[in-house]
Amino acid sequence: MTDLSQIAECEWNEAYRRAVVLRPLFEIQYCSREKAHEAAVELGLSERQVYRLIQRLRESGGELTALLPGGSNGGRGKQRLAAPREPGSAHCRWSVHRRSRATGALPDSGWCTCG
Repeated sequence: MTDLSQIAECEWNEAYRRAVVLRPLFEIQYCSREKAHEAAVELGLSERQVYRLIQRLRESGGELTALLPGGSNGGRGKQRLAAPREPGSAHCRWSVHRRSRATGALPDSGWCTCG
């Protein structure tokens, strides 16, 4: 279980902002697409994310922690590490990618020697 004292205030604020919009949708049995779209626009999320957050609220019994922003798991095509953890490596990846495309060769696993 996550230590709640370690959660940043800005994350709690975002969870509360989401709760204000999503709790009324959580309390009704069926959330229409129109209501989900309105909530998505207000929160700056997709409809799918709204439905997922409502599902998380239901699974948690309405706990505010269900609405805390989660970090990306680095899915397909996405960055896997936060920027501060990989200084310079984005440049290395681009250089290797460009070089690999030009030569048709695949880079070996130890290609990056920077920071």
